Amino acid sequence: MSSRSIKDIVVFGESEGEVRHVRKGPDRWIAGELAITNTLQFASPDGAFTAGIWESTPGKFRAVYEEDEFYHMLYGQVVIADEDGNARTFHPGDTIVVPAGFTGTWEVVEPTKKFYAHYRPGSGPALATATPVTTEPAERTDADPSDPSDPSVQAG
Repeated sequence: MSSRSIKDIVVFGESEGEVRHVRKGPDRWIAGELAITNTLQFASPDGAFTAGIWESTPGKFRAVYEEDEFYHMLYGQVVIADEDGNARTFHPGDTIVVPAGFTGTWEVVEPTKKFYAHYRPGSGPALATATPVTTEPAERTDADPSDPSDPSVQAG
């Protein structure tokens, strides 16, 4: 890896970035006008990691995540619902991760702006060198997190 300098650090808002006006296809558009602007601030050389600023006017669209998305909402309100209809509302200051494979809807209730970072699993060298993670089934399902004497409860 080549050495990087202070000039390579990206400060959101200091650079204009690559502005893209996004239009959801008819198969993903549900309601509203949805004027979406995505300002790309950074992309890794292999394209596996991107970060930027996303803004939208009110509307609703079908969301299909092929990448993991971290985001921090600056202003606005959105309701994200899964395919079963379970929904959560997010507001300014909320910071979340939507995992790759999530499918559902995004409803932009009021004009919204967020900082985001995307990572597309399976692309990029990090995956090739990562240590595999395995999850063992829990031995107990009756642990009481409020009971400090329960040996299966670990202090956080």
